Amino acid sequence: MLRAGLASNRPFDPRTTTRRFNIYASDIGQMVALPRLSTFLAKEAPGASVRVLTIPDNPGAALSSGEVDFAIGFHDNLKSGFLWSSVLPEHYVCVVRAAHPRFGTGMSLQAFVKAKHAIADSTGTAHAIIIEQALVRHRIHRKDAIRVPGFHVLPMVIANSHLLAVVPNRLGQAFARFEAIKILPVPVSIPPYDVNIYWHERYHHDPPNQWFRSMFVKLYRPSKSQAARNARSRSKSWARME
Repeated sequence: MLRAGLASNRPFDPRTTTRRFNIYASDIGQMVALPRLSTFLAKEAPGASVRVLTIPDNPGAALSSGEVDFAIGFHDNLKSGFLWSSVLPEHYVCVVRAAHPRFGTGMSLQAFVKAKHAIADSTGTAHAIIIEQALVRHRIHRKDAIRVPGFHVLPMVIANSHLLAVVPNRLGQAFARFEAIKILPVPVSIPPYDVNIYWHERYHHDPPNQWFRSMFVKLYRPSKSQAARNARSRSKSWARME
């Protein structure tokens, strides 16, 4: 607390800082954030660096001590003592092999239920919980053929198999440019979510942390027009299914 209080009175200049920012980010968060972030820092804070850390089961400890500046993603275990800001709206999609015979004409509930699934047990995030709870509400039990620790490997598995996976849309879109996969809507309602950044209230007024947070939000938060286009795109996907 003393270090945080003293740091809040020091001037901070991103153009001359040599600070290393430490962040927690999932595999998805890394894919979405790091390319644009590295380009921005090279221009606006050339002496700064970023270290990305794997999200532990209890990310709050390092965030509250100041060892880590903030966490990116979708977390349900950062509540008391933590602040957050929404960065990106996100939703889930299905990905299958581009030439998958069962999905040649699109997605159906019957095909979804009959398919074998590749599933991510995403440590430190709420993804696995929210997907499973939604499927339980619809009385759907997935036939899992393979389980992996994170989402990032799933599109590569899908491109070379007859399996299906439920993944965040941005992950599917990123891999669809390089892998022979098809993106389809999930045939049941799974709540969308926000990709957020989380930080401890103790560092809310810390100048470097404050700058890094505000820069990150501005860099990734979509404009109102883009958000509206994304919403219309999701609505059209559901209309086609219905």
